[in-house]
Amino acid sequence: MFYFTMKFLTLVLLLIAPLKGSLGNTNRRVSRQISELQDNSSVALPTTGGCKIAEALLLEGRNATAVLASTTKSKVTLECDISGAKQDASLTKIWYMPDKKLLALNDIIAKDSMIDRVEVINIDKRDKMSLEISSVQLSDEGIYTCDLGDNTPESYSALIVNKIPDVSLKQYYEPVVENSVAVVATCFANLSKPLPEIWFVDSQNKRVENFAEVNNLPQKDGDPPSISLDLKKTFTQSDDGVTYTCMVEHEDLTLSVPTGPVNVHYHATAVFVNSELEDSLQELQEDENFEATCTGTGNPAPQIKWTFQPDVQVTSTPASDDYEASEKPPAAEPTDALPSNFILTGSGNKIVSTSLKTTSDDVTNNGTFYCTASNGIGSPSVISFRLAVFDKPTTPPPPTTQAKDRGHGSAFADPTTTMGPTVDAAVIGGVVAVAVFVLIVTIIILLRYFMAHKGEYYTNELKANTDDVEEASLEDDDDDLPTTEAELLGEKKRREHFL
Repeated sequence: MFYFTMKFLTLVLLLIAPLKGSLGNTNRRVSRQISELQDNSSVALPTTGGCKIAEALLLEGRNATAVLASTTKSKVTLECDISGAKQDASLTKIWYMPDKKLLALNDIIAKDSMIDRVEVINIDKRDKMSLEISSVQLSDEGIYTCDLGDNTPESYSALIVNKIPDVSLKQYYEPVVENSVAVVATCFANLSKPLPEIWFVDSQNKRVENFAEVNNLPQKDGDPPSISLDLKKTFTQSDDGVTYTCMVEHEDLTLSVPTGPVNVHYHATAVFVNSELEDSLQELQEDENFEATCTGTGNPAPQIKWTFQPDVQVTSTPASDDYEASEKPPAAEPTDALPSNFILTGSGNKIVSTSLKTTSDDVTNNGTFYCTASNGIGSPSVISFRLAVFDKPTTPPPPTTQAKDRGHGSAFADPTTTMGPTVDAAVIGGVVAVAVFVLIVTIIILLRYFMAHKGEYYTNELKANTDDVEEASLEDDDDDLPTTEAELLGEKKRREHFL
């Protein structure tokens, strides 16, 4: 009767203890997992992991958590605090398995299949019961019961076993065409308990906007679940060569597995090494050197091809300053053959001519040169430039003989035999014009100067009488002097002219 009374009191206390909050400091995750264990067990276990039965009879179970990984072997210790129990020599320490089967009696392991993995420790201590389990397995999870005999209440210690997932990645190395949706890798998180979170990040550690959802994989009875996730997105040219990482976040550990570079095929683009050459008009003289290099970008590497489209008519004089590229001569049909004075060098992406030619019977360099890059992805890329080659300026040769009797030759003589080296007529005309202009200006200045000094003046000489005139005439032998008084003294006012 006493035994059943104590069992009843124990049950009442077990129901009241959680309400008092005496055991409310256990981790939430552990509480949730213990609750799951309770759902699968017939034992009523307080969610705090232990219980205070009475001050005189204290039995408290301490929960344990084991984390299993592929590379480690976990070991856990289950304990029950019996410091409040009645101590006597007949005290018996008993451990029961989650299925209520006897596991250990004092220090003797009763279950044969666990003899190598289970050990009762601290057997001499009277304040606690300890049970150590090594190489923990998922099947070890459950609620273990500790008992001191018929006259004491039981207590419980829960063992929670988590399993780190085995993370692996499968990559598909087939090329992906740009701007298409494709799956390039699959990440697996196998045998995980509890289920982890799984996602992909790019090389900048940014989460990828994935088109795929997490898949639950088939599992065997008793095995924890497995999941997988595909890396599925729209791949563009910028994704070529990029690596991604699969992230698996477990409650106890975060794992990552990188992918290899993604192979994205994208269209070819032709580019001139000299960027100013594209869509330009190149005007050169005959016999000059010329070269042009064309490269291509793309995956796979593009092939470069040069073609030439000659002009039907070519003007042999240089283009004027207001020439526009749209005013090009009509073109003939394009041809794969380059002019004979052009050669391909390198890997076929460079054309070189050491002596350009104008239009003649056998070769012409006047026309449009095309560079085409193609790799089978999308449309080929074509760029071009026009080349116009003009004749060299013509200059008469220097004379071989000098003219004899310059100025007395025949009117039909060859000009090249009577003239020195040819001088630009414009320069000669300019010099003559300047000389004539300077001469005219000089004459005008001199005339202006002499005209400004012409004038008249008065004399103070007295009029002479006739006798004086006659005497003067006799004494003066100068035939040029005037002989009349009127001519000598006719006017007081005289006029002189200086020329």
